[in-house]
Amino acid sequence: MPRLASDERLRAVVLSRLELDWSPQQIAAWLRREHPHEPGMWVSHETIYRAVYLPASRNLPKSTYQRLRSGRTMRRPRLVKRSHGRGHLRDMVSIHHRPATVTDRLEPGHWEGDLVMGKRPSAVATLVERTTRYLKIVPLPDGIKAKDVSIAVARALFNVPPGMCKSLTWDRGREMADHAWVCCTDR
Repeated sequence: MPRLASDERLRAVVLSRLELDWSPQQIAAWLRREHPHEPGMWVSHETIYRAVYLPASRNLPKSTYQRLRSGRTMRRPRLVKRSHGRGHLRDMVSIHHRPATVTDRLEPGHWEGDLVMGKRPSAVATLVERTTRYLKIVPLPDGIKAKDVSIAVARALFNVPPGMCKSLTWDRGREMADHAWVCCTDR
């Protein structure tokens, strides 16, 4: 049986706070603070929402939803906004498609890269060889735009001996939007 259905005192307190236009999150936090040694008087905000919206467990008057800030008669999940293609890296290869030898760190020549931001506008790129853990710090004096980062990373990898630059793994940051331009396959 739901908590608000079985405990008249708790239901009355929750209802009185809803009538004061409190949110379920505020009520749940207030109950814990007001009754620290009475766990029976604690209730989660989800329980309050269920009591308001779900017909099977509606333990509060039907019109209680009007006291909520949204004023909706039904609870709906927030919609995920669809991407318009902005911020999506073209021709990106998933990390799951890299060979097992890269993951196992058995074969040298596979690099990981990342952008490290300092106090604006300073930033550096870090390149770490996965097997030897050799680190290259690449200054980015021209900024963190994709073009500037890809040029700086390509320059840093240019002097790497043949056979020691087979792949480069980077996160999905915008700074690597020109990742296809950076060639880290054996030259």
